[in-house]
Amino acid sequence: MAVTVVVKLEPLAGMHDKLATLMLNVARAVKSEEDGCVDFIVHDEIDGAKVVLIEQYTDHEAFETHLNTDRMKTALPQIQAMLAEPLDVTLVTERSG
Repeated sequence: MAVTVVVKLEPLAGMHDKLATLMLNVARAVKSEEDGCVDFIVHDEIDGAKVVLIEQYTDHEAFETHLNTDRMKTALPQIQAMLAEPLDVTLVTERSG
């Protein structure tokens, strides 16, 4: 079952553009190099305060694989260093009815 991941990132003052650029680079690499990634889109919250990621993976295993890549092991400390608050991550699956 496909997994959608919603990540809200609240950057430190003055770090919004740097964080968004880092996430755009990560998103491009993940989409092109990880077979289990269906989509990875970087958004700005309407008021501009947060960077919001919407990621979709073929299944939970593909998401776990993504988290354990060298890319993410390198990027995560860089991301965390730019945040005013801890990562806000929500995993969801589509409800079919």
